[in-house]
Amino acid sequence: MPEQIGYKPMKRADGVTRPETFAYIDWQFDLPNGLKLERDARDSEKTPSLIVVDILSLREINEICGRGMGDKLLQSIRDYISSLNIPNSALYRIGGGKFCIAVTEDNPESIHGYAAQIANRFTLLWNLNLEGVALNTFCDFIMCVIHAPFVRESDDLLNMIERTLKITRADTSRIIVYDDEMDREFKQRRSFEISIKRSIANDMDGFDVYYQPIADPVTGIWCGLEALCRWNSPELGPVPPSVFIPETERLDLIETIGLWVLETSIRKCKEWGLDKHKKFFLDVNVSAAQFTDAMLAPKIIKLLKEYDFPGDKLCLEITESTQFTFDGLSLLTIERIKSENVKVALDDFGTGYSAFNKLKDMPVDIVKVERAFVNGIEADSYLRYLFRAMAELSHASDMKVVAEGVETPEQMAILLKNGADYLQGYLFSKPIKPTEMSEMLSRFHELDKSFNMIRKEKVDLAKLFHSESEYVFSPSLHRLMNQCIHILLHDENISRAIQQTLDLIGRHMDVSRVYLYQHVDQNIYTDTHEWYADGTEAPKCGGKVPISDLWIKMLAEDGIISTSDIAELPPELADELPARNAKSLAVIPLWDENVLSGFIGFNDCLHYRDWRAEEILILHNLCTIIASVMGRFRLQNEIDRRKDVLSNVLDHANMIVYISDIHDGTILFANEYTKMTLGCEAVGKPCWEVIQGRKEKCDFCKVDALMEDPTRHEYVWEHSNPHTGARYKVYDSLIPWLHGETVHLEYALEIPSKE
Repeated sequence: MPEQIGYKPMKRADGVTRPETFAYIDWQFDLPNGLKLERDARDSEKTPSLIVVDILSLREINEICGRGMGDKLLQSIRDYISSLNIPNSALYRIGGGKFCIAVTEDNPESIHGYAAQIANRFTLLWNLNLEGVALNTFCDFIMCVIHAPFVRESDDLLNMIERTLKITRADTSRIIVYDDEMDREFKQRRSFEISIKRSIANDMDGFDVYYQPIADPVTGIWCGLEALCRWNSPELGPVPPSVFIPETERLDLIETIGLWVLETSIRKCKEWGLDKHKKFFLDVNVSAAQFTDAMLAPKIIKLLKEYDFPGDKLCLEITESTQFTFDGLSLLTIERIKSENVKVALDDFGTGYSAFNKLKDMPVDIVKVERAFVNGIEADSYLRYLFRAMAELSHASDMKVVAEGVETPEQMAILLKNGADYLQGYLFSKPIKPTEMSEMLSRFHELDKSFNMIRKEKVDLAKLFHSESEYVFSPSLHRLMNQCIHILLHDENISRAIQQTLDLIGRHMDVSRVYLYQHVDQNIYTDTHEWYADGTEAPKCGGKVPISDLWIKMLAEDGIISTSDIAELPPELADELPARNAKSLAVIPLWDENVLSGFIGFNDCLHYRDWRAEEILILHNLCTIIASVMGRFRLQNEIDRRKDVLSNVLDHANMIVYISDIHDGTILFANEYTKMTLGCEAVGKPCWEVIQGRKEKCDFCKVDALMEDPTRHEYVWEHSNPHTGARYKVYDSLIPWLHGETVHLEYALEIPSKE
């Protein structure tokens, strides 16, 4: 090692450089480089201490003034350090804006003095001149000092320097001295790095996947599993995921581990036959780093095909953080995997960067609410309100909600009442080893008899229809209602329209069977319409059957019959035809002028399910409309005779609905919500005057276009109210009305503001 620092050419006097020195020279500044530093420190008779300077301003100067000016700054710094003539030292450039002074000095105070002298220089301006362009600038920097004993023990000196500089960047001071505590942490990380790389290289030695159940809150039946990676290091012993996951991300090993966890869990769930369960899903974590891999989607799809694992049984869980954003490559990846019906879950919702108003725009199917919102919810009314708000926002965006960290029956009862779709936590099970899981597979199809959380309260229709009930219809429920209303209003074949409506409801509600029984005589009813899912054994329609007085009495008194568990019904009803083969059901009566004309039933033969108030409300509305049109040859006659029934349903729909004359625009009918929104009685006035505040027909009116094109059944478009600024999604169509005349029907749903 040279006796003192000095800017000395690395070439020989004759201008020839030996080939073996090429790898050790920084040719731009004619200095030894980082490799040479490692070699000199290792081979020197006396191990040096190191003073490392990192120029933080270099990137900014390169971007603003050009790389030439940045190089000029580095040359000036090199020349300044060389001019100090520090005894027994050598200067190295170890990359970018980093310089290292190696000093073979036994006195630590002298080393610190040299470092302080260099640091003081950076408090002054650097006067730079490049091709006549002058720049006088201050220069931001950080510095670390590593004494000889630590250098001597290091087997990766450049890595040690980089780690120390990283700590310095996060510290408020400009000079950090590598000490015993940092050395211990460095050695621990080094041991960790060696161990985890060895484990991965040895066919994932020490790694395993545990599985934590996700349960149905109504019955306690398991319906999903979250795959959790565990690592028992052969050298270090068990390492918590909170420790090894961040470190594997830092070491760029998370993609390898993530794909291994995905493949392992898919293979095990396939072996257990869980992919055959109707509502099962496997939840696997995917890190933000994995989404930087453009081949992530093809790799996932390949695994699904290799193991013949249904895409709709897989859910990829993303933790919201500043490291992950729904844009660019991540959106393309999500779009590709969702095309295979793979679900996406957002973990730890509410604790990360995303705002609640962005939730509806996220390509997410499941929201997992972090345990911080569950812990203490029994005694905290604010937490209960907050959870309910998150659940309603999620349901309005067609997302399911998983509550994590559930530990007590009291928490479970509150979460069920406030909208949780699934629960996960120690109340059901801790993470389970795969060997133990094989013995617990019955929990995926057998009802836990000790589980007593099935909702027993009757659904109060008066409360449901109350204007302040605050129930939120999801977009999918709105679409279901719109589709069914369109069919019932436009198809002159009422029987066909009812059958199509029952088909739509059955598929959307994911039940096993939907059926319509009409009254024949006394307690005799006949099954006139029926839909049932594939694989469901159900009697065909057409037969006349007796219905007990108790069944009819319950329909008349309660307004509906709904049960999450068929065992909750009186024992004498267990073998009634509407309840036969069902585990849970909902039955809604059909009334004809206060006379029970029939009923529509919805059976789930596979699952114990909770009938949500929103579902019952939408089903009741649709059944009321079906009752109002059933048995009539023409829709207009039924509306004429029973338009008060349809009006009653529409009055409780949270949307603007009106019917107007196609010639002069006079409003013939408007529901109560429209009148309340407009603040006036709308009937009898031109629609453009009442709705839009205009003096003449709107230039965007769709009536003429609908009349000119008989093949066009409806227009769906968006519109902004010029007075209130509110935005609406508008549906226009022509329908038959009184005495066979054609009228204009328009209904509009307000689009929530993004602000």
